[in-house]
Amino acid sequence: MSVNLLESLLSRGFFPKELPPVFTTRSLGSCIHELPIKYNIKPSKSITFSIPKQKHYRRILHVPHPFHQILLSIEIAKEWEQIYAFCTKSTLTFSYPKVDLSGKRAIDRAYSFQEVMEERLRSSIISKIALFTDISRFYSTIYTHVIPWALHTKELGKKKRRDKKLLGNRLDIGVRNTQEGQTLGIPIGPDTSLVMAELIGCAIDMRLQDKIANIRGLRYVDDFYLFFDTMGEAEQALTTIRETLAYYELDLNAHKTKVFHLPERLYESWKVELDLFKISSKKAEEQRVDFFNLFHKAYELYQKYQNPAIMKYALKKSIPDQLHLENWELYESWLLRIWMDVSNTYPLIVDLFNYYQRKKMPIDQKRITRVLSRSIQECLQYQHDFELVWALWLCKCLNLTLPEQLGQGLSMITNPFVVLLALDLSHLGLLKGLTKERWEQQLTNGWSENDWLLQYEGVQKGWLQGRIEHPFFQHLAKHHVQFYDPMSPFNQVTMASFRSLGYDH
Repeated sequence: MSVNLLESLLSRGFFPKELPPVFTTRSLGSCIHELPIKYNIKPSKSITFSIPKQKHYRRILHVPHPFHQILLSIEIAKEWEQIYAFCTKSTLTFSYPKVDLSGKRAIDRAYSFQEVMEERLRSSIISKIALFTDISRFYSTIYTHVIPWALHTKELGKKKRRDKKLLGNRLDIGVRNTQEGQTLGIPIGPDTSLVMAELIGCAIDMRLQDKIANIRGLRYVDDFYLFFDTMGEAEQALTTIRETLAYYELDLNAHKTKVFHLPERLYESWKVELDLFKISSKKAEEQRVDFFNLFHKAYELYQKYQNPAIMKYALKKSIPDQLHLENWELYESWLLRIWMDVSNTYPLIVDLFNYYQRKKMPIDQKRITRVLSRSIQECLQYQHDFELVWALWLCKCLNLTLPEQLGQGLSMITNPFVVLLALDLSHLGLLKGLTKERWEQQLTNGWSENDWLLQYEGVQKGWLQGRIEHPFFQHLAKHHVQFYDPMSPFNQVTMASFRSLGYDH
């Protein structure tokens, strides 16, 4: 077994990257070899966490029960060489899993989006026709029994469905245990699911390699970019892709499928337009005008394309080498305006406030509190987990006190990530009016595997009255494992980290 990989999967590859840094599994990974795991815990539901995607559309992320996530991670770490060898048989994949022991995540995709763009250009230079398509709702429609089909062929997988000597069957069981035994879909968020998706994606690739002669192009996650000499070849290939996906119980996304004559546009036109703008650091007045020009164009493009990536990219472009003090109030106004309009930008805006707080900019706490109070009130109506979590995290970062009526509204929330931040703010005196009866009643009713995060952390931190009853979680407590670290640093954002932000397509 790869010891480092197992620790990394549990330390940095467990919780979704879309959560604030106060939610952590570092301590779980660091003590994994001291934890007994011979418990009989039934397959459990994952905790869900909704994030904004496009306008009026949200994606559901999942946080599995730690016991079942540990078992699945052990299986992947133990068999990593076999998994990696299988994935690298594909000549099409540009997203096969790569261990990254020094990065933010345990496992990353082998190539960046920029490298995918470059490969699309290289692969297409002798072709006249392009075929682009993707798999419809890939993660959420994967049939978990397809995992052994991918690794061992469909015929063998069906014949030896209960044979635990087959790695595919063990992975299938491991994934199902993280989602209450369900066979439809895999959890979105943990790095282990990236591995499962690539096993299936690479099996699809290899089947296409056998059926389409001299195939040119690549696959990145669930997107296929293929190139041909004639329209007829592309149409035939499309039929082959559709049949191959059906073989693995998947569907082609008809809305994103297109066959067209080259050349192609590699970048979205809005990125090219925004790249023309640069924020001056020389004179304060020039900088003010640059801010207006950049954000005016960004809003114009956002209204045209309705793509949140536009505003995230504009924020990245807006960061000057030196922000003039007299321009801070204007820049803060833009950050707050974008906060109210495009919730996908929250993590980046939080990082910007943390960065400029450390730079001693005169942050207007009263104004920010008004904006956050308004946005929290709106998000409470729709139970928007992502927006509430990041708004409360910014309150903690900037030491903002929220009005009492928000405490009353937050008392009705059930999502444990939101509740834990609310409890923390209440403990710090930054949130009045929060009542705990609803959550403590859950503990009175007995330990629930589906409410493990709130019950474990609420009791551990002394924010809720109750006892940790399950021996597995008692062992976690004994080893000082925490999933919510109230002392998590929030001022470590650097200019280098902003510069490294890529193009979010």
